[in-house]
Amino acid sequence: MKLELRPLGACQVADLTRLEQASFTSDLLSPRSFRRFIHSATADGHGAFIEGRLVGYSLMLMRRNSARARIYSLAVDSSQRGKGVGRRLLEALTPLALEHGKTSLQLEVATTNTAAVVLYESLGFRRVASRPGFYEDGGDAWVYRKDLSRTAAGRR
Repeated sequence: MKLELRPLGACQVADLTRLEQASFTSDLLSPRSFRRFIHSATADGHGAFIEGRLVGYSLMLMRRNSARARIYSLAVDSSQRGKGVGRRLLEALTPLALEHGKTSLQLEVATTNTAAVVLYESLGFRRVASRPGFYEDGGDAWVYRKDLSRTAAGRR
């Protein structure tokens, strides 16, 4: 089965919402939020598809006067976890961030999400801070950041 990445705007809001609800128990993005992000000039990302079915998505937000892009959300269907979908989605965000003139990527991750932490660290993200009580359910988060300046220098 071949994994295909498409721009986030090519995704159906209903499919994104279903994946969101199946992946998270709190801090859920609403259909309205997905619609807003899909049409925003300061948001970008991808949907991951296998045989036409959405199995993952990434959402990155970018402030106009900031060199840092924020990976706001990443979800992978439970049937596809551990198969490289999340890795492909994250790797595809680097060129998007660079196209938007960003020099670093940042994200928050639940301190209990060991699989995600291992993935982020394997892709060059480094823990830079903690955020106690960050999530709606009171869960703590770690802040991770990846410097893209070396990546950008290699593209020149």
